[in-house]
Amino acid sequence: CVRLLMWLMTFGGRFGNIGQNYLTDSLLAAIGNLTRLQYLSVGVNNLAGELPKELGNLSQLKSLAFGTNKFSGSLPPELGKLTKLEQLYFDSSGISGPIPSTFANLTNLETVWASDMEFGGQIPDFIGNWSKLRVLRISDMSNGSSSLEFLRNMKSLVFLELRNNNINGSIPSFIGEFQNLTQL
Repeated sequence: CVRLLMWLMTFGGRFGNIGQNYLTDSLLAAIGNLTRLQYLSVGVNNLAGELPKELGNLSQLKSLAFGTNKFSGSLPPELGKLTKLEQLYFDSSGISGPIPSTFANLTNLETVWASDMEFGGQIPDFIGNWSKLRVLRISDMSNGSSSLEFLRNMKSLVFLELRNNNINGSIPSFIGEFQNLTQL
């Protein structure tokens, strides 16, 4: 699949979409050489193996989708270098483990789908710094979060889904300040 993407890039492309093809390979480290990519979708395939840390070299990426696959291992901390990233979809990807602390750098995120997976740890507090988020969908964090305080600065949210996260406490009153929120 990397060869296919590299071939597409020879035409000066910034979009790599090989989603919904039921590819059965793994993503190779060579994908990190596609440094002009702004949009990469490899979702809805049968890709397996670990996500290559070289994805962190794609510094121009605005959208990354690798959900609905059979990956293993955890999220590479190197993805935290993708500071231009606006959309991140990794639901049903097979990834497990905690969300790396380097994701605190992803402050341009507007959409995050991280559901139907076996995450470890709590919902990290740094997610609260993703103040541009409009869509947040997180489920199946094994240890959840002690509260929803991390949402305090996310006043741009339009859609919020926090399912099966073992969150404790009550819904905070500041949620009433989220004037754009249409789905909770």
